[in-house]
Amino acid sequence: MPTTTTMRRAYAGLPVTVVGFGFLGHHLAARLVGLGARVTVLSLAEPERALPPDGAVRRIEGDIRVPSDVEAAVTGAAVVFNVAGLSGAVASGVSPADDLDVNVRGTLTLLETVHRVAPEARVVAAGSRLQFGTPSSLPVPADASQVPTSFYGVHRQAAEGYY
Repeated sequence: MPTTTTMRRAYAGLPVTVVGFGFLGHHLAARLVGLGARVTVLSLAEPERALPPDGAVRRIEGDIRVPSDVEAAVTGAAVVFNVAGLSGAVASGVSPADDLDVNVRGTLTLLETVHRVAPEARVVAAGSRLQFGTPSSLPVPADASQVPTSFYGVHRQAAEGYY
């Protein structure tokens, strides 16, 4: 595992975009700011969680499904972290079409836009344990078969296929 010093060297001054500002996005942005990265956050609405202090983060209100919003956030980025999306097995069962639209079409929109305006950027995505379905053993190895049991798991698996 890289040391904090190594991470600071890697991220100091680096333009980084975090797409999504829920639990993961909030903590990721704060950590990146602490490492000296120049952070832009794309979030759908005013975040419930506070942005890091002193204007350390540039925030763009926008939707991962809207190419112009994504373009505004990723232009010039060296690294793009995708932690956006609707989450949860129960919610995806209530509105599977919305879950599909945000989690799959949103991912595709992000990737197409990055390819067009920031082709050198590295894109990093968060997967989900729900892609694996019911585990046969714990811990679940990364190369375990993916047999999702919810719309959310299926959609995350589909979105991951674009990477």
